[in-house]
Amino acid sequence: MRSFYSGDPTKNVLWDLNDVTEINISKEEVQKIANFQPRYRSTRPHEGKTAIVASKPSYYGLSRMFEIYSNLKNVPFQVSIFHTIEEADRWLDA
Repeated sequence: MRSFYSGDPTKNVLWDLNDVTEINISKEEVQKIANFQPRYRSTRPHEGKTAIVASKPSYYGLSRMFEIYSNLKNVPFQVSIFHTIEEADRWLDA
């Protein structure tokens, strides 16, 4: 995420977790990641969208936590979680 946000980030982003084999992350670490985003507001176009695709139930749950924490932190980007890339693409294109 650091390299993405410190570069030239796009307005819309899709994070695909389908090929991830293992995530060892705590609830507190998910919060830290959500807290990380607002620091880079100026590098990413406002009103962008972040779609996370997670078909595995545990990854989907972690991603939902991230979505909730992002909303609580008033991150200026919409975050939404999906089971399939097709759903995420439709949302990003809307």
